[in-house]
Amino acid sequence: MFDIAHSKAMEAKIPEEDKAFLEAQREDRQSCSMAGVDEKLKRATEEKRRKRQRMEEKKKKDAAASSSTLDRDVAMESFTTSSSSNEETEDDDFKAPTPAKCPRRRPPKENKLPKELTLAWERDNLSIRAATSSYAAAAMSLGHDIGHITVSRSSIHRARVKNREEIAMSLFFKPEVPLVLHWDGKLLPSLADGRSLEERVAVLVSGEDTEELLGVPVSADGTGQAVAETVLKLVRESSLEGNIIGMAFDTTAANTGMVQGACIRIERALEKPLVWLACRHHILKVVLKDVFEACMGPSSGPNIALFKRLQNRWPIVDQSRPQP
Repeated sequence: MFDIAHSKAMEAKIPEEDKAFLEAQREDRQSCSMAGVDEKLKRATEEKRRKRQRMEEKKKKDAAASSSTLDRDVAMESFTTSSSSNEETEDDDFKAPTPAKCPRRRPPKENKLPKELTLAWERDNLSIRAATSSYAAAAMSLGHDIGHITVSRSSIHRARVKNREEIAMSLFFKPEVPLVLHWDGKLLPSLADGRSLEERVAVLVSGEDTEELLGVPVSADGTGQAVAETVLKLVRESSLEGNIIGMAFDTTAANTGMVQGACIRIERALEKPLVWLACRHHILKVVLKDVFEACMGPSSGPNIALFKRLQNRWPIVDQSRPQP
């Protein structure tokens, strides 16, 4: 190997021990070593070995102790069983019959919570604590024993929840006739700030002698996909999929599109063909537009001059005399 030490290393101010090591390296490398045994690593390894040995000894002692305890318990149990059987055999002739004792049971408490009372609490928006206090005071004033009546916040709360569920089930819309699904979207001021506009879709179903407004939820936008998802959500929440046989809608591209329209999407989701009942107002508006253009000529802009003049003069028109 090459000697990479400095040429004047022996003249430098370094410890004599380092100079001796350098000379030994230049003469005989095999007789030199960098350091001795790593005492720190040796102590850590020894400590780990002793710890592992102690844990093994502890496991052996615990296993031996549990085994001896189990043997002692089995022996005691067999001894007790044999002793008790012998005593019962010897004392059977000397035992007198004793009457059976029935545990004393408390009489069940009454829960007198009529539905009218819980409805009054709901109308007045009473809390559970206030309802419990008023119930106890009313029962005492009417001469009832509070000790025989269930008066607790948990029982009052359970009774109110039960009556709410019964009322909700009685009000749930359960038609037995075929229904037509109506919907229409409109931009309305937002309920959050009142300044921005949001798309709301009114969803209604009608049938023979029945009509029900399912809701007016907010739609993500006015596209056919968003409108269809909003309508279908209300239909599924009311479990009316099997009753729907037709659809009533505006003749806009978002509804009547043959690929992405809301009508096509609703039919696919319900997995059945439906009767399309397009709004006559929008259909006749197209017919009336063609009639007006044939009589008055086509319009050159979005505003028609005849209607604009009528709008400006409408306040001075005698509206009490519609006849010309």
